[in-house]
Amino acid sequence: MKTLFLSLTLLLAAPAFAQEAGHAHAPAALETSGAFIRATLPRAPVGGAYLTIVNSGPEDDRLLAVTSPVGAFAAIHEMAHADGVMSMRPLPEGLPIPAGETVSLKPGGYHIMIEGLTAPLVEGETLDLTLTFEKAGEIPVSFDILAINARSHPAAAAPAHEGGHGHD
Repeated sequence: MKTLFLSLTLLLAAPAFAQEAGHAHAPAALETSGAFIRATLPRAPVGGAYLTIVNSGPEDDRLLAVTSPVGAFAAIHEMAHADGVMSMRPLPEGLPIPAGETVSLKPGGYHIMIEGLTAPLVEGETLDLTLTFEKAGEIPVSFDILAINARSHPAAAAPAHEGGHGHD
């Protein structure tokens, strides 16, 4: 009788345990690509990081925070043009990553600002940052450190049209 009671209890409780476990360990529906950081001069106090985030899941998410091993802190920022003036502001509520959408962090737009650099960012090296999302949790991303004036990651660049010449 005890065995039957235990079996029924486990059988009835299993869906609840499975749902809880599935929620806590659900694979992230977020993918990142083209992650790069611009190299800095030796005593530069800040650095900019960029990447593309694709949310292929059914739920919106939000990039809440970023941690860096070489800065006092990192923040998510937005560059905006209004009335011919460019301004930059932090996004304390984070950056929405809508379901089924792609969000690009790139020079002149959304970006990650690493402030209080404790070491220069050297071209050719990599830097691992941890992105914290509201639903997906922490996701480590390796950023390639490119030239000081890099506009995009070479791997993310669109291929040139056959027989044509690309112009910027």
